[in-house]
Amino acid sequence: MSDLARPGATPFHWMDSEAVLQDLAGLIDCIESNPEQAVAAALRHALEAVQGKFSVYSHFDVECGRIVTHSGCRLPENFRHSDRLAGRICHEEFMVSGKKWAVFSDLDQTAYATSDQDIIRHHLKAYVGAPICLAGRAIGSLAVFDDRARNFEEVQVRLVSSIARLLSLVTELQRLKSQLQRRKNNNELFLALSAKAIASRDNSFLDFCLQTIGHALNLDAACILWHDPERGIFNAHDQHWKSGNIIRGGKTYSDLAHLFPVRELIKNKQPYHCNDAGLITDAGTRHFLQQNTITSFLLLPICNQQTVYGIFALCLHAGSRRWEEEGLDTLMAIMGIIAQWKEGLAISHELGESQALIYQLFQLSPTSIYQVDLRGGRFVKVNEVMCRATGYSEEELLAMRPEDLLTPGSRELLHQRLADMAEGRPLSDNVEFQIRTKSGEIEWGHFHIRHLCAGDLIWGANVVVHLVTEQKRAYEELANYRRRLEALVEERTRELMEANLKLHEEVARRAETAKELRLKSDRLKELNTAMRVLLDKRNEDRLRSEENIRVNLVQLIEPYLDRLDQSGLNPAQQQLLDVIRMNINEVVGSPMPELSAKYYIFSPGELQVANLIRKGRTTKDMSRLLNVSPRTVESYRNSIRKKLGLKNKRVNLKTYLSSKE
Repeated sequence: MSDLARPGATPFHWMDSEAVLQDLAGLIDCIESNPEQAVAAALRHALEAVQGKFSVYSHFDVECGRIVTHSGCRLPENFRHSDRLAGRICHEEFMVSGKKWAVFSDLDQTAYATSDQDIIRHHLKAYVGAPICLAGRAIGSLAVFDDRARNFEEVQVRLVSSIARLLSLVTELQRLKSQLQRRKNNNELFLALSAKAIASRDNSFLDFCLQTIGHALNLDAACILWHDPERGIFNAHDQHWKSGNIIRGGKTYSDLAHLFPVRELIKNKQPYHCNDAGLITDAGTRHFLQQNTITSFLLLPICNQQTVYGIFALCLHAGSRRWEEEGLDTLMAIMGIIAQWKEGLAISHELGESQALIYQLFQLSPTSIYQVDLRGGRFVKVNEVMCRATGYSEEELLAMRPEDLLTPGSRELLHQRLADMAEGRPLSDNVEFQIRTKSGEIEWGHFHIRHLCAGDLIWGANVVVHLVTEQKRAYEELANYRRRLEALVEERTRELMEANLKLHEEVARRAETAKELRLKSDRLKELNTAMRVLLDKRNEDRLRSEENIRVNLVQLIEPYLDRLDQSGLNPAQQQLLDVIRMNINEVVGSPMPELSAKYYIFSPGELQVANLIRKGRTTKDMSRLLNVSPRTVESYRNSIRKKLGLKNKRVNLKTYLSSKE
């Protein structure tokens, strides 16, 4: 319920308005000169303007998450200044709803009468208030309470709102002042550690970091854990900070590396802050924190963009702390300094090793190396190979000028290069000079030159010399050989061109021959086709002739054989008639394809015996049928086996002759 003016409201005397405005002007002056007194004056002005029971300035404490009392005017004796459970009006009307002001003429008619402990405890009836803002966001309120129900005039409400805005200005000034002081402290801390990092190249810098950060941030403990990525473990720094002192031995907090946030820190390279250790849910982490009585901690990665070198741990054994973004940025910048210092140690070590290696390479190099000061025109350093190549000792060379070793032609080239360099013309880093050794021999040297500068001034050069006399001679011989080879190539090319021309002619001739052969081949194909037709015709005629012979034999001879068989022949005649019939059937039937050709080599008697053997006749039967002796039949048998290639072979003659039918 909110009323700015209604009957029964306490009157606001307009004749005092000029005095109120003067008081507001004085309040503004007070804000500029003394912000702390300005808060008390603002509370007093608000209470007098509204004519209430007391005024209070409350704000939201981020640490405890509750509304607490910043200050007040005419507060009751038992009014709780901290850890207030009340403050619902401030929270709901301003921090949640975002109102410009709130007015309640009778709190008994609101829900706050039963939910706000301050209202219940002090029997409060009326309320007028406005928000205290910081950066456009409500962080608290200015409120005037009264123990009697009443209405407030609009001017009173607006006056309270104006005073609240002035308190917002005071809060902003205090915040800026605190921020400037923190920034100053952070800058001083950063500069101190930066200067120490530049001046120190040993572990005293780390001890200084622990001590300085521990003092500056009022820490209970601080330690450094170095990350070993190859073994996946953390090693504690030799010393750590505890209770205001540097203590030797860092294993007390080495188990910090096993906390679950460390894995995230290594992965994303971002700090991890735990405001309240009691909120940790990981059992192992919680046990470690309780064992070491750590109530709050901050883990900072010591890293650059690529590598995490370790962790800087800040711990509190009592209470809690919230780290502002600016403070974290400063600490992360300090971690960057420590990472650079760590890299610097490694670079210094590598630089020392590199210098030793360079000196070793300078002395043991198989090529001549020297350093020359162009301002004085003298050798500065020469290696042993340079001495052996020129024949001079190191002392003699250091007393000489480089041009003293050159032939007149090379000396002119050197002077021309120096003149070009003085005029700013570009020079090649590689040049060849002729050297005259101490014994008077002339050697060619290939000089690789790297100029040494101080700003824009070239004061000297590092020179590597390769003796290339043998190479020069080899190049000349190679050039002569190349010329001879080119002449041979030209001659060979000419011969190849002639051979190629002949080859083209031969190819053309063979192409013509191939054309003729193709024509002849086509003609032969036509002749073969005609020949094949003639052969097919001849075979047909032969088969037709054979068929006619068979028909004639059957039609012309068979009837007479039948009549002869019926004429009453004796047994011998009957056998002869059977043989005649059998032979006629042989002629009429199919011939023996394979054997027929071989029959041409048989005599007539052998042919008769072969036919009878094929019919299964014995030697005795053949002797009687052919009217010859058995010995003659055996002689025919042996002759047949010999002509058929079956002599001395275990092959049955009847089976062989039958298989060839």
